[in-house]
Amino acid sequence: MDGEFRLDVAKDTKEISVNVLDIDIHNVSLKSDSSTQSSKDITYDKENQRVTFIFEKSLNAGSKATLTIKYTGQLNNNMCGTKFIAFGALPFLPRLFC
Repeated sequence: MDGEFRLDVAKDTKEISVNVLDIDIHNVSLKSDSSTQSSKDITYDKENQRVTFIFEKSLNAGSKATLTIKYTGQLNNNMCGTKFIAFGALPFLPRLFC
C-alpha cells in the first residue's frame, strides 16, 4: 500500500516523525520544490509507536512537501493500525491511523 501526505513545513528539518503500529515500511520518498529524495535512514521507536524518516537535504520552513510511504500492514478493526475507511466519494481506502 502507499500513503501520501501533504506537509506544510513549520521549521527547517531533515527529519519527519509519524506514529505507526503494526506496519512494515518499505520505502519513503519526499518531494519538495521540484526535487525528490529517498530517506537515508528510518528509525523505529516501538515503545512510543513512532518512526522517524531522516533525509539528506533539509526541508525549509514555509515550504510545502509531499511524503510518500510504501508499506504493508494487517487490515484490522482496532483503534490503531491500517484500516479501510470511507473518504469522500471513494469508499474503502486503506489508511494509517493511530
